[in-house]
Amino acid sequence: MAKQVQYQIAPIRIDVGKQANFTAYLDQLCRTGWDSRIVMPDVLTALRTLIPSSAAGCLWLDSRGRPADFWLPQLSLTQRCQLATRLRGLGAMSVERTGESDIQRYLLEPGAFGHVLDIWLQRGQRADAVLLLFRSPSEKRFGRRERERAAQWLPLLSQLTAPERAVPVFRDSGTDGTLVIRHGLPQWSDAEADQLLQQRLRCCAGGGWLDIAPVAHCCNELAALIDGGGERAAPVERFMTVPGGRVWLRAARLSACGGRRDAAVSVTLREQIPTVLYLLRCLRDTTLSPAQQRIACRLAAGATREEVRRDCRIGAETMKTHLRQIRGRLHGQHAADLLSLIGV
Repeated sequence: MAKQVQYQIAPIRIDVGKQANFTAYLDQLCRTGWDSRIVMPDVLTALRTLIPSSAAGCLWLDSRGRPADFWLPQLSLTQRCQLATRLRGLGAMSVERTGESDIQRYLLEPGAFGHVLDIWLQRGQRADAVLLLFRSPSEKRFGRRERERAAQWLPLLSQLTAPERAVPVFRDSGTDGTLVIRHGLPQWSDAEADQLLQQRLRCCAGGGWLDIAPVAHCCNELAALIDGGGERAAPVERFMTVPGGRVWLRAARLSACGGRRDAAVSVTLREQIPTVLYLLRCLRDTTLSPAQQRIACRLAAGATREEVRRDCRIGAETMKTHLRQIRGRLHGQHAADLLSLIGV
C-alpha cells in the first residue's frame, strides 16, 4: 500500500480590513495578460484573503486535460514528489462545477487536507487549470456562500487562461542561488538554489526530485552544453518562467587550482519578478481606498487615464480628486517608485 502524503497547513487568519484592497488587487492581477504562472502566487494570496483558507495551490492541465505542472508551496519536497506521482494517475480531467469535482475526493483521502474548494478555469471547452483552497479537518467546511463567491469571480479569473498578451519587464528580487553539477549529477547546492529549483513542479509518474523539477532539468541541460563544449566552453544562459516571475540561469565551467578548468559546472540561479507586480504589491499594502487602489493599480499596469475613467465609470473631476488624494496618501520607502509609475 502506498504511503499517504501528510500535509501541514497553518490555521486560518482573517483580516477583514484588507479584503477590499485584495479585491482590487485580484482584479488587476487578472488583467495583466501575463503567463498565469507569473501571477499565480499573488492570485492565490488574494483568494486566501477573500475566502479565508489555510493553504492554496494551483494545478495546471495540458492540452489533453491531464495534470501537467502544479504549485503547492505548503508541502515539503518529499510530499510534493509523492503528490506528483499520485496526480499523474488522475488522467484526463474535464471541467467541473466549482467546488464539486473528483479532485476533491482524491485529495481528501486519509491523511490529506480536511476541506478543499476547487475553482476550475477553462479555455474554450476544456479545463486549463484548477485553483485549490484548503482548510484543515478542524476548521469549518467551505459553504454555499463561499462557492457562490468563487463562481462570481470565474469570468475574471478565466482571463488567466487567455493566451499571453504581454511580456512584463523584470527586475531582480535579490534572491540568488548556486548549484554545482559534476558529470551530470548535482554535487552541491545552497539553500537559495534549492528553493528556486522547487518553484515549479511537473506531475511525473514514479519520478523523484530531478524528474519533477523543470528548473533542475534546465540546470542539467546547461551543464551538458558546457561539458560538450570542452574546457574552453563559454558560459550559457537561459530564462524559465516560475510561479511569481522567472529564474535566470547561467552555467559556467569552474576553475581548479592553478587556473586549470575543473570538471564541475557551476550554475547561478537568480529570481526575477515583474517590476509592475512588485509595485502592485506595494500598492496593495497602502492606505488607499478600494476605488483609489483600483485606479492606481490600473495606471501602474499601463492603462491611460481615459481608459481608467471609462473602466471605473467616473468623471474627469472625480478622477482628478482621486489622483490628488493618491498623491497625498502615498508615502514611505516606495512612494517615489509608485508615484512615478502611476504618473501622478
